[in-house]
Amino acid sequence: APVAVPPPVVPQAARVQISGNASTFAQVNDFMLLIERSPFFLNSNTRLIAATLKDATPFRVRNQGASAEVPKPRPVVDYKIETTLSPTGASQLLSELRSKQADGLAIRIETLQEKGVLEPQQAEVKKP
Repeated sequence: APVAVPPPVVPQAARVQISGNASTFAQVNDFMLLIERSPFFLNSNTRLIAATLKDATPFRVRNQGASAEVPKPRPVVDYKIETTLSPTGASQLLSELRSKQADGLAIRIETLQEKGVLEPQQAEVKKP
């Protein structure tokens, strides 16, 4: 009788949710575009989950005797962005890590390559 061979296991790309706040919706849009252009993420899977304009946390005045008027803080945009990490290997991103001044991580990857734990990658990664 034929033996059933299980299908190969395809590793799932890691999903990442980034949340924070910005001064404007335009800043959130700029940040999303930056993420989409990054070789560290898959640009096709980046999406805005939420963006809400909220009042900023009010200031607390310590010196009650001061007559200076405290300015009202501007509203902020709370946002959540979901994206997927790029499947590109870390050793393939060495030049990108160096350009982002992530020297410590780049040195660790190079050390692992020298010790034979990681294979050096010669191919240059280009983002479409």
